[in-house]
Amino acid sequence: MHYSAFPTYLKFPIIDFNGDGKNDFFFIKMDGYNEKSILLVDVVNNQTIFEFSDPTLNYPTLKAFTDIDGDGKMELVFWFGGDISKTVVYSTELQVSSAKGIGNNIPINYRLMQNYPNPFNPNTTIEYDLSKPENVKINIYDVMGRLVKELVKEQKNTGKYSVIWNGKDDSGNMVASGNYFYQIICGDFVQAKKMILLK
Repeated sequence: MHYSAFPTYLKFPIIDFNGDGKNDFFFIKMDGYNEKSILLVDVVNNQTIFEFSDPTLNYPTLKAFTDIDGDGKMELVFWFGGDISKTVVYSTELQVSSAKGIGNNIPINYRLMQNYPNPFNPNTTIEYDLSKPENVKINIYDVMGRLVKELVKEQKNTGKYSVIWNGKDDSGNMVASGNYFYQIICGDFVQAKKMILLK
């Protein structure tokens, strides 16, 4: 399959959108330098599953894959930004029972949760959400702003994640009791929260 007349690029993790047991691709079509159109492609059967374009809209983003109206069928929710914003919903006719929990694992925003337990000794869990694939860094700092532990540094797909910090620094030594900060950096999203280690 080749879309030479409409330059495209892959925009989202590969998911079985139409429930045929084969993974499909989500592309964005370009019009010059502007992102304009949505294209879902079944590359195995060489078929377009869904296509949407509007000349007044720009920068489409897939925000969710979930059962919005509770009818047992999955919907794709797209958002167009730019000067005019618009939300587009496409019903996949895919039954929730065959969706393998995808809808519950597609957050609509980046989010960093408060660690738990807090205070903690010696382990604590940090949870975070990614609304699109991103390079993720989570670092632990002391109150002086010095790097204590590089907890996460890798590419992640869209979804909900958790990581455990065991109270040790990058050298494997237990850190002292006190206040610490954990920071997430993914794309343009940066957020930090405070936690307390007690011994």
